[in-house]
Amino acid sequence: MSPLAVTLLPILEQIQGTLFSELQQRVLEDIISDHGLNDDNPSEWMVELFEAIPNQKRNFPSWDVPSSYPHGENGLANLLADISRELCPLQIQDYGEGATWSIPEFDVVVTVMRETSSGRAQVSLRPI
Repeated sequence: MSPLAVTLLPILEQIQGTLFSELQQRVLEDIISDHGLNDDNPSEWMVELFEAIPNQKRNFPSWDVPSSYPHGENGLANLLADISRELCPLQIQDYGEGATWSIPEFDVVVTVMRETSSGRAQVSLRPI
């Protein structure tokens, strides 16, 4: 299993409320692969984000990220949209300048800002 799938799988299983079947795990891997994120060196910030989601209680990190595809905010937004459409419905709102992914199962929301004052995109994790 790719590093991104390893960190994302427990989140999706918690959202779904059950463990993923082998078929669902393969679909997840296929989606990750379709976005070019299945290598052994995925975007470090994406792995950190998915590791942080189930573990946040007080410290809510943010990352300045590239806007490039597939390793930037566009890659994250497209990956989550495909997962929501093909595998597990996610509470994603994309409003042009940014996107949010509310995850009530972990009491957090992921916010993607496509343009910030620093000129870079930013992804942050905040409490709901």
